[in-house]
Amino acid sequence: MAVKKKELEIRALLIEENEIIIESLSEIMRSRSMGFNVITHKDPAQAINLIKGGSLSIVIADDKCGKKEGLEILQLAQKEVPTATRLLLTSRVNDDAVQAALKDRLIYRYITKPWLTEDLIMTLNTAADTYRLSEKNRSLTLEKNDLERTVRDSRKWLMPEAEPAMLPL
Repeated sequence: MAVKKKELEIRALLIEENEIIIESLSEIMRSRSMGFNVITHKDPAQAINLIKGGSLSIVIADDKCGKKEGLEILQLAQKEVPTATRLLLTSRVNDDAVQAALKDRLIYRYITKPWLTEDLIMTLNTAADTYRLSEKNRSLTLEKNDLERTVRDSRKWLMPEAEPAMLPL
C-alpha cells in the first residue's frame, strides 16, 4: 500500500496594521481545514527582515503598510523568495497599480476588503496549491538536471573514445 507524502507546510507571512484584520485572517488560515503556519507583522521593516530570511510559502501584504506600500514589500518578496505566492489586501481593486501588479505577475491575486469568507478561503487554498506546484516543479527540474548529468557521465565512461559531439543526449 502506497503511503501518501506529507503535504508541504505552508508558512504564511501577513503584513497588516489593523488588529481586527490580523486576528480574523490568522484565525481562518490557522483553522483545522487550512492549517497554515501564520506569522504576522504590523511593522513592515520587521516583515522585510523575515522575507530576506526566506522559507515562506505565501506573503500577504496590506496595500498600505505604514510608510511602505504593500506592492513595494511584495516586489522585495518576489526577489527574495520567488516561489512564494504573493497576495495583496486592498480596497482599491480598480487602481491602476493593482491591475498592473496582477498583469505583471507581481501578485497572484488580491483580496478585497471587506472579503467574503468563502472567496478568501478559496483564494488562500489556490495560493497554497500554486506554491506547492511551484516547489514540485523546481524539485523535478533539479532531479531532471541530475539525471541528465548522470546519463552524460555514464556515456563518457562507457564510450571514452567517442567524440562528445557524436553522443546523443
